[in-house]
Amino acid sequence: MRRGLLVFVFILFASGVSAQFNNDFLYYIKYGRSVSLHGEYDFNSTAMQNSFVARFIRGGHLDSVTTDNVSKNLTAANRAGGWYAAGVTAFWGLKNKKKYMFLTGLKQVEFFNSTFSDDFFSLVFYGNKMFQGKTANIGGTTINHFKFQEIKLGLIWDNIDTTARIGFSVSYLKGQNLFQVNTGTSSVYTAADASEIYLNMHGSFTSSDTAKNKQGLAAFNGHGASAEFFADMPYNGKLGQSKFYISVNNLGFIQWNSKTLNLNCDTNYVYNGVQVDNLFQISDSAIKNLSKDSLAQNFIVSTLARKSTNLPTSFLLMHTIKFSRLFSLTNGFRHMFQGNYKPYIFAEGQFNITKDLATTLHVGIGGYGKMCYGLTVEYNLANWYLRVGSNALQGYLMPKQTMGQGLFFSVSKKF
Repeated sequence: MRRGLLVFVFILFASGVSAQFNNDFLYYIKYGRSVSLHGEYDFNSTAMQNSFVARFIRGGHLDSVTTDNVSKNLTAANRAGGWYAAGVTAFWGLKNKKKYMFLTGLKQVEFFNSTFSDDFFSLVFYGNKMFQGKTANIGGTTINHFKFQEIKLGLIWDNIDTTARIGFSVSYLKGQNLFQVNTGTSSVYTAADASEIYLNMHGSFTSSDTAKNKQGLAAFNGHGASAEFFADMPYNGKLGQSKFYISVNNLGFIQWNSKTLNLNCDTNYVYNGVQVDNLFQISDSAIKNLSKDSLAQNFIVSTLARKSTNLPTSFLLMHTIKFSRLFSLTNGFRHMFQGNYKPYIFAEGQFNITKDLATTLHVGIGGYGKMCYGLTVEYNLANWYLRVGSNALQGYLMPKQTMGQGLFFSVSKKF
């Protein structure tokens, strides 16, 4: 049972391959009028190495060395999370109205984030033997998973005061799946002689319609809306041509339908074993009383009801200085509200190797993990723009020692 739950949780980490930082307006900044096919995924954690995540998801023996390596990184509060997005985005306008551009797009989006204690991890992967005579604190553990499809319409006002531009978009969201867990202030105490286990459970669980035909891409379990804003402000600085870029995206919500399952647990329970007088009479009443149905009826309040959830809202701020034709430096700050996310601070140096070929080196810290390193390669053809990169290359180069991995790409047709 515990492995089944964690498979569900951790399999999200391997899902996927949009614009970098899931921000569509960045395509317009780079490509102008264009149609882009794009994909992006990003996962990071403060504790779990890539080798642990990959082995757990893909199957195979989780040896003690791999698990122990994660345990060494654990603290009282740990984070893990990421996102996946893929879609197509078009920027277009009327030939005689070049000051205004329109945005249309379709996208598949998935968010996952979690916080968990060191005791929670140890209880799941090592059992409760190590907690004999102790209390395992599993409170404060949260799991949030959203999956939805998006239809986007937007407008860009270009060349304000000859250089600046602003834009906004609104999106309709079709909710596919929701999964949330919050353990509240829960704990597990194991007696020193292992004679009893004391459960202090105060938490909640929410899931969108659990019927099998409501799990795939065609599932319609909710609907919602979101908005996105951006401003791009170039100026001439002492060190070279410079600009600020600021945006807010995924500012919205999804309301899940009336078949959404909501479970609430607020109880204390003591398990001290079952006395069996006759091994051949396993239908003993004591065992019947421990059936999952009876436990659910006695300790869990279950309802089917609508529920509204806010999306993890992203704020992005970047400042770029073009020192010369060959080199530009960007410093940035990103934060994701309502997403168990820590502020992410990064720097990027872009090197223009030739007129058409450029590479970018990335270094950042924060977010769902720790230090990250990345590389991007861009190739500019006459009518096409190709871009591929990662902000977390360390996950591919040293999977046993590092946390975090990611990939983004785009193929854009300019017109």
